[in-house]
Amino acid sequence: MELLSQYYGLFIILAFVITLLVYRKITNNKEAAISKFVISKNVTAEVNLKSKIISALESSGFQTITYHEKENRITANTSVSFKSWGEIVEIQLEENKSNPQIVFKSICAFPFQIYDWGKNKRNFNKFWKNFNLK
Repeated sequence: MELLSQYYGLFIILAFVITLLVYRKITNNKEAAISKFVISKNVTAEVNLKSKIISALESSGFQTITYHEKENRITANTSVSFKSWGEIVEIQLEENKSNPQIVFKSICAFPFQIYDWGKNKRNFNKFWKNFNLK
């Protein structure tokens, strides 16, 4: 009993991590219980939509921008800062002839971060502002 009271906080953290890992395994969702922001936006049909998105990501200060041709998506990273462990930004292009859309997703890079202090939404706002300027 003395051991339990001495390491009470450590046991709570360990139980939380194990519970989270088991939940992710059961649901088969690697993004479960990670802070994220997802939004889908209609865009105007443009010939250079991919290059416009990449340009907006560069202007927003995102790093390691990569285009994945098979999935028709673009990924980028943010740097680690005093306020954040970094985020992974993913933009899925859904190009229908009548109604093209982009699905923007910003996910915390630290796998056990369950609160982001609004950083993921700010990533979108920064991207969307630069996207509309281009």
